[in-house]
Amino acid sequence: MSTQQLKAKAVWNMARFKSENWMSARQALDIAVKLEPNDPIALAMHASMATQLIPLIPFSDLTDDPAWALTFANKAVELGHNVDYVLRTRGNIRLWLFGDHKGARRDCERALRVAPEFHLAHLTLATSEILSGSPAASVNPLEEMMRRTPFDTQNPFYISLIALGHILGGQDAEAVAAGCDRYELWPEQSWMTLVFAAALGGTKADGAEARGLSLENLELSASRFRKMPFTDHEDVAHLEERFARMGLRVMG
Repeated sequence: MSTQQLKAKAVWNMARFKSENWMSARQALDIAVKLEPNDPIALAMHASMATQLIPLIPFSDLTDDPAWALTFANKAVELGHNVDYVLRTRGNIRLWLFGDHKGARRDCERALRVAPEFHLAHLTLATSEILSGSPAASVNPLEEMMRRTPFDTQNPFYISLIALGHILGGQDAEAVAAGCDRYELWPEQSWMTLVFAAALGGTKADGAEARGLSLENLELSASRFRKMPFTDHEDVAHLEERFARMGLRVMG
């Protein structure tokens, strides 16, 4: 297969957001960067594997060395500093693996100067707003992004971020509505269950059982927010209080 065919195969698998697809994408990109070690898109895609399934899987399953991912991302930027995807990839790595909100925003703003409508750059910026104490600023951009990209397979994930933005912004009714919406779109995804549980935990609305929400055998821990790049520990404590109200035990 050519480098272009390998990248296309990786893109198809990356859009599925399952561990088995992640492995297939990773294998294709391993070969692609060996064939074309100076292809900035291939390098950026390869680096993005380190963040591809965050926050959908346990952090213990993320085995890539952050320094390795950043090295690939830096090389990709050096070779393709005028490519929106390349810039955003490094920004996403800075955000999720290093908690570097300022660096992430700089890269995403650079990406948007190249392509103002690039939805993934808007996604990373909105996520940074949620995790750095400005959740209200995240909701409208995420909703607008979904209107412009109704085809995106990540839309249930975007809805979950909208719900999280509403939770931390003190808008409980909106959080429940968004949380229910995204849970029904990806009901088998533990991340979606956690966000919906956090939304319900701030209200006197119907409990988990009435909402058809199963909190048994979750793949993700209720303490996982402690490993996310929040800048305010009170936000994490607030989410954990909501989990406790729903009967979810937070370890540690």
